[in-house]
Amino acid sequence: MLEGLEPKQPKKSCKVTETINTLEPADQKILTQAIKDPRWTTTSLSKALRGRGLILGKDTIKLHQEEDCACYRI
Repeated sequence: MLEGLEPKQPKKSCKVTETINTLEPADQKILTQAIKDPRWTTTSLSKALRGRGLILGKDTIKLHQEEDCACYRI
């Protein structure tokens, strides 16, 4: 009954990084810079991205900015 029971492998990146990796290089650079830019609030950036078809929640962006997401976990 329990054959093959194994723990999940930890993710090595968060949704922000996964999204960045799906973009063209020029767009990767733009989004990476926007995430680091203090003029963007997480809410306004999330809304702007949603308007362009990229769904990243404000909390997801914030965790990535604060290096508290899966990307920075050992």
